[in-house]
Amino acid sequence: MTQETILWLRRVNKAKNDIKELETRHVELELEAKKWLCGMCPFLVLLKLSKDIVAKTTEVADLQKQKPERILIESPPPRVEMKYPKNINNLPSLHEMVNQLREYLKSRDIKKIGIYGVPGVGKTTIMENLNDELKESDMFDIVICVTVEKDGNLSKIRDVIVERLKLNVEGINTDQGVATLISKALKKKKYLLLLDEVFAKINLSEVGVYDGHKHGKLVLASRSKHVCDSMDLNEHVHVEGLSKDDQWKMFRECVGDTIDRPSIKPIVKLILKECGGIPNLILAVARNLRNREDEESWRSELDRLRSDNEYQLEDMPEVFNVFKFAYDNLDDERKNCLLSGAFFPEEHEIYQDYLFECWKAMGFSGKVQTITGARNKGRNILNDLIDRETLIRSRGRMGHVKMPYIFWGVARRMVYGRVELLPEEMWKQKRISLISTDLDNFPDAASLGPHTTSISMLFLQSNNNLRIVPEFLFNGMSDLNLLDLSQTGIESLPASIGKLINLRGLYLNECSYLVRLPTEIKKLKNLEVLDICRTGFCSLPSEIGELTALRCLRISFTRALGDRNHVGTHDMEKIPSNLIEKLSFLEELTIDLDPCEPGWNGIADGIAREVANLRALTSLHFHFPGVLCLETFNRERKLWNNDNRKVSIFRFTIKVGSHPTCHPHGLDISGCSAQRHLRYSAGDSTPAAIGEVLKQSCVFELIGHQTVENLSDFGIDEMKGVEVCIIEECNKMRRILAGNITVQVFPFLKKLHIFRLQRLDCIWDGAMASGSLARLTTLTLNDCPSIEKILSLGMTQQLPELQHLKVENCKLLVKIIGANDQPVHSLSGSLPKLMTLELINLPILDSICESDSLEWPSLSKLGIMNCQNLQNLSLKKENAEHLRSIECNQDWWRRLVFQDIQLKQDLQKHCRFI
Repeated sequence: MTQETILWLRRVNKAKNDIKELETRHVELELEAKKWLCGMCPFLVLLKLSKDIVAKTTEVADLQKQKPERILIESPPPRVEMKYPKNINNLPSLHEMVNQLREYLKSRDIKKIGIYGVPGVGKTTIMENLNDELKESDMFDIVICVTVEKDGNLSKIRDVIVERLKLNVEGINTDQGVATLISKALKKKKYLLLLDEVFAKINLSEVGVYDGHKHGKLVLASRSKHVCDSMDLNEHVHVEGLSKDDQWKMFRECVGDTIDRPSIKPIVKLILKECGGIPNLILAVARNLRNREDEESWRSELDRLRSDNEYQLEDMPEVFNVFKFAYDNLDDERKNCLLSGAFFPEEHEIYQDYLFECWKAMGFSGKVQTITGARNKGRNILNDLIDRETLIRSRGRMGHVKMPYIFWGVARRMVYGRVELLPEEMWKQKRISLISTDLDNFPDAASLGPHTTSISMLFLQSNNNLRIVPEFLFNGMSDLNLLDLSQTGIESLPASIGKLINLRGLYLNECSYLVRLPTEIKKLKNLEVLDICRTGFCSLPSEIGELTALRCLRISFTRALGDRNHVGTHDMEKIPSNLIEKLSFLEELTIDLDPCEPGWNGIADGIAREVANLRALTSLHFHFPGVLCLETFNRERKLWNNDNRKVSIFRFTIKVGSHPTCHPHGLDISGCSAQRHLRYSAGDSTPAAIGEVLKQSCVFELIGHQTVENLSDFGIDEMKGVEVCIIEECNKMRRILAGNITVQVFPFLKKLHIFRLQRLDCIWDGAMASGSLARLTTLTLNDCPSIEKILSLGMTQQLPELQHLKVENCKLLVKIIGANDQPVHSLSGSLPKLMTLELINLPILDSICESDSLEWPSLSKLGIMNCQNLQNLSLKKENAEHLRSIECNQDWWRRLVFQDIQLKQDLQKHCRFI
């Protein structure tokens, strides 16, 4: 909030308190009125009250007129966006590099630093550790970390800087204009720009970064010393790999003390020499040598690691030797699955469920009949490849994996014979991958030639300029198993698609210009996966009912179901009657649409009946417009009975009711052990049908319920498996849970998010059974205007896993942790894992805890904004030991009371003033 708004709200709160005093005086005078018959009426007192009321009314009217025009200003960007890299504290050779860079950055004379070394040697790990360590330092106002595009395009660097600085570039149409805006924003800042994976010289002035920026510094990482030399840097740091001690330590952690045997130790030293000190290679070899006990086996593996192979390159032979070594230790299924990483661009993050579907379509995961079986087998294969360090999980996107870039080149060469192929060369391959290549047209029929009959895979996704698929393209591709045209600009598909008689996977998702499928689609009798989500479809083509082998169907309707100007003019034509039930092998079904769309209500009940009769179904994403429709589904399906063998593997996202959600975009509901999500909105009862689904749910959203007063109304047993709970706009709710409950409640709940509960005054009243909320890690409250305290002292002892607590916009909140209804003998062990505490816009909050003796053993981050009444944090050396980040207003910090002045001075270095 602006300072003007804060001052105005103080006056408003004072006016509210004055009005309460006037109300009290009025009540007292009403009591006096009973005596008026026996004595003189108190005219003077009444006159004084009347004048005060008139004056206060005028004041309130003036306050309304004086309401600030600018209520909010955008908060400044965080100093650092954390990367959470691998911990290198136990690897001194890398950790010392980070320390060396920090020392260089402290020097006034050093503004530009370069680090260089071969791929995989640890440059990115060093850069990311440097980035995260600077979060606790006031050396820079902002640290900006960018991974540079391999093609040298500067737009990504500009885009990241604009986003980090929260700059408004609306109306600026040129790169130079954006660069000028960036330069003005950076000119007076102490900033550090970290550029990773720089492949060629960069003209930083085109980005808006100038040597003339007095307080700006640069660290770049490149594979090439030549690049560093070309950038006019002050210092160069050569990253040569792990020291011998670190190599041995890393290898030993993977393999165990077997390597200490006198007969094996010299062999291990030779193996490590073949790895060149590169962490990825050491881990990949070590993971493949676990459980080897005999000397002969170790010598044999060393010989294989040393052997020449056709995929070697002169610059880094050890990479190819290690990858081939790891590859040769796999069975045929895993070899094919591993090399599929080469079908995607370098550093491409692949959604793992999509990867499993591709493996099945191409026959890589064996003769698995069902999608569910392919996922289960694929997950086992993937976990094994990740364990061997040949594939890695994406840190940025949950459920995604990628091939380490150090191995991508050799995998690409093993698949295609070369790392880089021209488009005309790629069209001669059996498995064609032209992902994100700016493809806008196809070779003519003569250029394609007869070899198209051998093509089994065609990846064309993420080419926005691709608009037309020529009729001849699919004429000879009878062996094609997998076709992906997602995220392209295609407007139609040719009739020749009907000739793809062996096609098993067809992906057209996010083809927003595609509004229909050709009737020839019905000829794809072997098609198992069809994804047409986020296209221009407003109806489901009737021909899909003839795809009798279909096991996975994903569709979304982006246009109004009642649209009379588009294909399919009547509601029942949107999904033709009896179409779904024809797909008897269907295992996974997604029908996504706007929950407020009235046209859906007329057909949903019939569709629900058809879905209920899909006996092979194991995954469902479906919107039930009301409870009656869900009851129909439950009655027909009998899915939730405990004796149903599929209940343990069934995945679902079920939405009941139509109420738009308003909770913050990007709210994290991850971390569940299973994908089972129930969203119940705009309800007015707690029906048994909801309880049946809730009993199997891991995520429960309750939104806009009209009558429920607490979650206990749904039944304690029904919520035992819930791991994430979101409650929003349930304005009758006064408690989340109520009463003295003797059984465990929410024993597996990890995250609880509460938004806009107007009457909520307490999270829980009464005693808690042991084990209730025992796994809760995150608690968020926003806009609950009646609540006065969040937790009692007793509750703090029953939340051993709570790590993150955020409270925002609760205008009557006085204390975060208030007095307990029952005596608490000791506060030892209260909130032992609480790491972050964020308090925002709490105007009358006067203390965090009723008692000042909480230990806060893990507290590392405080964020306190617009809590002007809070003057004492009760911090001492003992409970502030791990506090390393404080975000607050500078004026508030100055007024904050500390018993230990030295502690306040020590903590101030961790403050980031907003």
